Amino acid sequence: MTEERARVQKIIAHSGYCGRRKAEEYIEDGDVKVNGVVAKLGDQCTFSDSIEIFGKKITTSDEKYYIILNKPKGFVCSKEDAYNPDTVYDLIDVEDGRAQVKTVGRLDKPTTGLLILTNDGELAQKIIHPSSKVVKEYLAHLDGDINANDKKQIESGLYIDDYRLSPCKIWNLSPCKYVVRINEGRKRQVRKMFEERGFRVCDLKRTKIGALDLKDLEIPMGKYMVVDKNFLMKIFENPNVRPNSQI
Repeated sequence: MTEERARVQKIIAHSGYCGRRKAEEYIEDGDVKVNGVVAKLGDQCTFSDSIEIFGKKITTSDEKYYIILNKPKGFVCSKEDAYNPDTVYDLIDVEDGRAQVKTVGRLDKPTTGLLILTNDGELAQKIIHPSSKVVKEYLAHLDGDINANDKKQIESGLYIDDYRLSPCKIWNLSPCKYVVRINEGRKRQVRKMFEERGFRVCDLKRTKIGALDLKDLEIPMGKYMVVDKNFLMKIFENPNVRPNSQI
């Protein structure tokens, strides 16, 4: 039986390496090779063909993996980091797609909580794309309490790294303890928002992505659950208007 052929960018997206549009950019720039030959837009191949991006062979498979991980502190979201040997991929079993999946967005090394991993590049791109406006919720412990003006300034959208953040929402749960809800995912965003107002985030945990709630999932720290695509589609549902009072 002849193996089904598809456009190169579709095979790349299915591998989880990146979304289809990004794959098309790599092809247009001449950064993709199929069986040693530079690929062009419109070329087709199969999952059995050898695909290289930037000279490195990627793992291609039509099997999809969807993982929800409760990330512990001290682990990085990079697959290869000489300075940080502990990566979140070490927590995934080989049979559950450790070599295939990539994180959907990132949490920095000291941040804990909800993290999605998949090799479904198109779904990953949809989750992180700004147009989807997927809400992320964090529990932040600060080294002090913000005042009404701090709260107003942060919620209205601060200028950080020459970029104006979108408005967000903050709730005070108890002294120095805040719930923060954002619909962006810029690098170290929550930490930088409070740092801009003179506060240090001592501890940070992501508790929700869309309507996926870590509390409801009951995943122990450092553990994960394998789900299907339909389960992850909850991400695109809006969370409750009020945050959890106890996290």
